[in-house]
Amino acid sequence: MHWPHFVICGALTLAACGSGSGDNGDSDGGGDPFAGKTCAMDVATQGALTLDIAPSQDPACAVSLTTNDQISFYMFTVEDSERFSLRVFEVTKGQTGTGFMAEASFSGADENEFESMDCVVDIDEQELLGPHELGEEYRVLGRGTCPDAVDGNGQTITVEPFAFVVAVPWET
Repeated sequence: MHWPHFVICGALTLAACGSGSGDNGDSDGGGDPFAGKTCAMDVATQGALTLDIAPSQDPACAVSLTTNDQISFYMFTVEDSERFSLRVFEVTKGQTGTGFMAEASFSGADENEFESMDCVVDIDEQELLGPHELGEEYRVLGRGTCPDAVDGNGQTITVEPFAFVVAVPWET
């Protein structure tokens, strides 16, 4: 299933996502690496694909219009061609909580895609940012875990616990 291409099928929001605050995202200073951001991730994998994407890398985001009970987004770094896609199920506008089922996809410059279908995500925050041309936009902050991810050739990667922030347009 090559699902990161779902973004072509629906309404999208694309954002270049720096904080503009000069915060480099380092947690060494005790600050929140996601503060002021609406598109960032902290994702690492090991094995057949090694990714190490920090919040300070300011990726670009593509987010599908959220119309019912799932959030779907795709983040990528331009300079390293690293990609992270996540689809979180059974979550609604404004809802926070733990234990949401999710699917994730990871790929690097060689475009070999690894998928993990049994991820679990906690949504820590859904903050209303304001109106959006497609509805209302929320800043969603979350974290998750995934079992090992597998590609089409049976190669595996280990997925470290990850975190993300993304601006999601919910249809009203």
